[in-house]
Amino acid sequence: MIGPYHAGVTVAPALLAPCADPTFTGTVAVPAGTATAPGVAVSGDSDTGLFSPGADRLAVVTGGSERVRIDNTGGVQVGDTTGFALGERLSVAGFVALGDANHTAIFGPTGVGTVVLGSITASPLEMRTSNIQRLRIEADGAVCHGDAAPVMIVDNASFLRLRGYTVNTLPSAATAGRMIYVSDGSANRRLAVSDGSAWRFPDGSPVVAA
Repeated sequence: MIGPYHAGVTVAPALLAPCADPTFTGTVAVPAGTATAPGVAVSGDSDTGLFSPGADRLAVVTGGSERVRIDNTGGVQVGDTTGFALGERLSVAGFVALGDANHTAIFGPTGVGTVVLGSITASPLEMRTSNIQRLRIEADGAVCHGDAAPVMIVDNASFLRLRGYTVNTLPSAATAGRMIYVSDGSANRRLAVSDGSAWRFPDGSPVVAA
């Protein structure tokens, strides 16, 4: 057999790599290729495969269009080839959906100047720090605060909710500026504010047991 890679030397067929399941013992080099003609292409689908858009970079193409790129630092770009402007390691052009058939979270631009972070299923949305739930948005839109026993701070009708106590179960008033709802306040008074030493009704009188 004579070919361009054999420099005019006839090679016995038995020494050539088989068409099915070949095994190579050294480096296999292919052309860098382009998005429309990748260096490594699928048989019968010449515009789908792998190509190198530059030194130390590798890209995946389908239908002649670049879909995923890995750059020389290990960063991954999906649907985007503009680079990493913010030092990110993963860049995705479009929505990202994570989850399963019952709980799916989404993140991405809306195309009208806003960004969406939430779920497309009837699942609450949690915000955490130190892997502890700090804020939770229920499926009906109510907002809760806390972890083990979340307290509703805004209900699904957009009304502000306060922690409720009786005059005999008041929490410490050591932190000034906090507000609570007193369910059995005297003279039908319900809202109380801490001044750093005591809980007081809006008229300034202290909240005390009857």
